Amino acid sequence: MNIILLFETDKIGENRFVLNDNRAEHIRTVLKSEINDRLEIGLLNGPIGTAVIEKIDSNEIILTDLQLEHPKESFPIIDIICALPRPQTVKKVLFTSAMMGVRNLFFIRANRVEKSFFHSPLLEEDNLRKYLIDGLQQGKNTQLPSVTIHNKFKVFFEDRLSRFYDEKNETPLKLLSNLDTDHTLADVF
Repeated sequence: MNIILLFETDKIGENRFVLNDNRAEHIRTVLKSEINDRLEIGLLNGPIGTAVIEKIDSNEIILTDLQLEHPKESFPIIDIICALPRPQTVKKVLFTSAMMGVRNLFFIRANRVEKSFFHSPLLEEDNLRKYLIDGLQQGKNTQLPSVTIHNKFKVFFEDRLSRFYDEKNETPLKLLSNLDTDHTLADVF
């Protein structure tokens, strides 16, 4: 973890948060932090900054004195359209997308996608969220990507995708992955 992500459910008072899960374990065992140490933190879908450890024991860690600032948006907005891969690969795609600051991740059905993949428990919101949160903490991001799953390829591309960008008043630059090209993303941005 390169940032400790805090949630509204962690809040125990004005400018005070309690951690008693894997984040607390990470602070104790990996970071080896102590009382009065300042940690890099971020609020889910909010600003980033630092917090001070007020209390640390084997059960919980209390963070206080949050110093927050809104990050400067320096990256282009990225939405990814991906044929739904097998569940083990979905975990990697979720983690990497969140780590890279992807805004929207669209999983769609394509010819070679197994129908059974759409029934994987991994695609339930709480299960998706775990991998997204891990990716956010690794990439020092706080904005949770939106993940949607589309079972009909043609309907998605002919109807839903254009409507999505029309509603946002956006004209996206569309790129297609092709291993045989001589061009790179650096050529575009």
